[in-house]
Amino acid sequence: MNKTEQFQVSVAAGKRLIAKAVINMEQIKIASQEHTVVIISGSTNGYVAEELLKKIQQKDDFSKESFLRGVNVIHGARFQKESGQILMLL
Repeated sequence: MNKTEQFQVSVAAGKRLIAKAVINMEQIKIASQEHTVVIISGSTNGYVAEELLKKIQQKDDFSKESFLRGVNVIHGARFQKESGQILMLL
């Protein structure tokens, strides 16, 4: 009988796993060598961009923290995109 094991990973670890899987897709490998890869902003896509830039050794100036498309915050908070911080308004 096969034994099934379950693992719990953090949100960040899950996004990193997705990114590593995406950059190892054959279509992405070909596109990154022969074409242009365009990655739109988004929190998970920030991890994809970071992994792809690491692979081609161009990650120096990239920050996934500000590579966001939409941000969910609690009522009364605002998001400051430049710093990537969530600030509470009193």
